[in-house]
Amino acid sequence: IASAPIDSNGCFHLSVPLPQEGFYLLGTERGVMHPLYLKGNETIRLRFQTKGMVLEGEQTPENQVLSQWEQAATLVREHAFLYERFGGGYSTDPATFTRELEDLLRVRQQLKPEKATDNATFNSLLKAKMEADVDFYALAYLQRNAGNFSDTVRLSNYYQEMQPEIHCNKLHCYNFLTLERCYEHTYGTNTVILSNCEKHSNTNLPV
Repeated sequence: IASAPIDSNGCFHLSVPLPQEGFYLLGTERGVMHPLYLKGNETIRLRFQTKGMVLEGEQTPENQVLSQWEQAATLVREHAFLYERFGGGYSTDPATFTRELEDLLRVRQQLKPEKATDNATFNSLLKAKMEADVDFYALAYLQRNAGNFSDTVRLSNYYQEMQPEIHCNKLHCYNFLTLERCYEHTYGTNTVILSNCEKHSNTNLPV
């Protein structure tokens, strides 16, 4: 919905009226994008990095919780697929990824997204995002590392708990949460982009 140039010092300023409250993606022309939750009345300072954003100063409760989740998912996200999108990135062996994935599942349980803030709309969207993120990371890793498995490799029990028909329906309904969909676009160099993900969402949120 908006873009801004990055100056010679690596800084940018983006000011835009928002069509509605919800999740937005901030990214660059390299196809790396990270989420923010915007309501239209906030000023956000941040440092944009390939592996994630570092928020600075006072933040809304929604972005505080979202930032915790995104930071916790850093290694899993990189090793699942993001390593392909920047120089020097790498995946990891199945045993290590299994430990990282299970650590992330514990974080998801600890954050209790359904009660994360006083904003019920955000809480519902965050819960759906967390579920879709973990499913996507798990499947993206399998897709990219199919030749690295053997009978001695123990995968996370999470793979056995996933129900494909529910998984597919959920990601279909919440395709704004599937990261690959939001990374399909290319942009001019030295530009930062704010993308509206709410337009891809479905209003029938899971309980």
